[in-house]
Amino acid sequence: MAYCPKCWYPITVQQECYCDLCGWFGDPREILAEPGREFNLTHTVIRTLELYRGACREEMVMEHLYGLGNATEKDLQHARILTRNLVHSLIEMFVKLKVRPNIPQETLFKLPSGFIPYPETWEKHYNSNEPCDMLIGPCTCGAFHRDDEEWVQTKLIEHQAVIV
Repeated sequence: MAYCPKCWYPITVQQECYCDLCGWFGDPREILAEPGREFNLTHTVIRTLELYRGACREEMVMEHLYGLGNATEKDLQHARILTRNLVHSLIEMFVKLKVRPNIPQETLFKLPSGFIPYPETWEKHYNSNEPCDMLIGPCTCGAFHRDDEEWVQTKLIEHQAVIV
């Protein structure tokens, strides 16, 4: 089983992989062997919208059953209330996502190798006499930088950047 690197949805491995859920398209070397464990905003939003779609479908089925005489008015009202409550929760979630102050200003994309070049627009970081040319991966300074290094995390926070 393989998983989409963007939303963790199970995908089929082929020469070029495509995620039916989020629309990610890429090389098989970029897919994940197991779903991610940390919080993923894209994954959470997609799953929430799937939940809403399911609730709307249930309400539609309940209306159909009510029309056929196989459900009561109470059952129909219950389905409508659940869908309405879910809509209000979705709106509240999207409003909070829109106004939250820590929305990433810059997105850094991993290369197929998993490395990330040092952004040219950022001020140079020196690990030795040579300026770093990689944020994550083998660098000209002689080090192999990882995403859990303190200076890398500091740069990401400073520039409000996120790694995708």
